[in-house]
Amino acid sequence: MESFDAVVVGAGPAGSVTAVRLSRAGARVLLVDKARFPRDKPCGGGLTMRAVRELPVSVEPVVEHVVDRMGLRLRYGKRIDRRGSAPLILMTQRLRLDHHLLQQAVAAGVDVREGVKVTDVSTDDGAVSVRVDGEPVSGAVLVGAYAIVQAPSFGGSARYLVLLIPLAALVCLHPRIFGPMANLALNRMGKASLPRTMKTSALVSMVALYAASWVLAGAGLYALIQGVHPVQPDDFFVVLAAPAVGCIAAAFAFMLPGGIGAREGGVAAVLQLALPLGVAVAIAVALRLLQLAIELGTAALTSLIARRTRPR
Repeated sequence: MESFDAVVVGAGPAGSVTAVRLSRAGARVLLVDKARFPRDKPCGGGLTMRAVRELPVSVEPVVEHVVDRMGLRLRYGKRIDRRGSAPLILMTQRLRLDHHLLQQAVAAGVDVREGVKVTDVSTDDGAVSVRVDGEPVSGAVLVGAYAIVQAPSFGGSARYLVLLIPLAALVCLHPRIFGPMANLALNRMGKASLPRTMKTSALVSMVALYAASWVLAGAGLYALIQGVHPVQPDDFFVVLAAPAVGCIAAAFAFMLPGGIGAREGGVAAVLQLALPLGVAVAIAVALRLLQLAIELGTAALTSLIARRTRPR
């Protein structure tokens, strides 16, 4: 069995920096990650100067832009710009940053292994034993430098609580709830109250049509996912709820044109309960592109029919 002073799981910035510091202190370190680098991550790519000062290595080779100014604006009013006397944020990409830090770990003498999985964690007499791609490895310390992008309480049947999100949103649309809430928000923004709200009968009809469209969209999404990535049958209802959650997220983000990003984020957030995060994001973006194509096609077809049926 291979033995190390420390086994670090996760070769992102936290894992690589930890491994570098331990190795420079004289420890024998194993750094493992299930991905192969360079690999990308959803991230804004901004490094604050406080974070940069804490790094044991320079990130200058991967800095793409230095931000030294900021702009403030309230309610699309007058804009106030301020420039700092020193850099505020260094902009980079996780694709480049993570790979650079991993290379620095290798240069510091860290044993790096990519594309491997860690399983069967156990402790015995103060030591930690794990299996790295099935091979036993021991260490005095095990560092988990990774993030799990899912709520632990959402395991098992609890994940179906996501189905309550569309139901709660629909309840909020009831005239006795939506009217006062909307008027309160409008009044706080200095706008006039709504002259009227939708009747209950019209709301029920709208809900029925939306529910039917969401069910069809969810079933189609499940079939699409099955064609590109395996998904468990018991996750069917989770996938079924994804389009509805995405649509609701876009509705709440109505201040953005078309709910840019909100719809995809809502769909991906639900799908990652049943799929790896990367696959969930890819599916959410693909679904949005498909919807956009359908919307543009419908608009073009409607315009063509209107022209042909217009009286001359």
